[in-house]
Amino acid sequence: MAISKAQQKATTKKKKENYDTTVFRCKKGELAKIKAYAESIGKSFNGYLNDLIKEDMEKHSWFFLFGQIKNSDNLSEFKGI
Repeated sequence: MAISKAQQKATTKKKKENYDTTVFRCKKGELAKIKAYAESIGKSFNGYLNDLIKEDMEKHSWFFLFGQIKNSDNLSEFKGI
């Protein structure tokens, strides 16, 4: 069953409203390994990356700091950024 243009438009709008997007670059061949590993542990590639980042931020106490920042566009108030 084909997806209608209206459904595609609605999905695109929802993604733009609710998600930030970034590009992940790695050496040729590495992406397939990462995706295969993520799948082997029951996660999507995106879910795996998000979990790794969150765990690392919590480990280094940055998750708490980011929760306290009112304007995430201006991180210059923190030393080392």
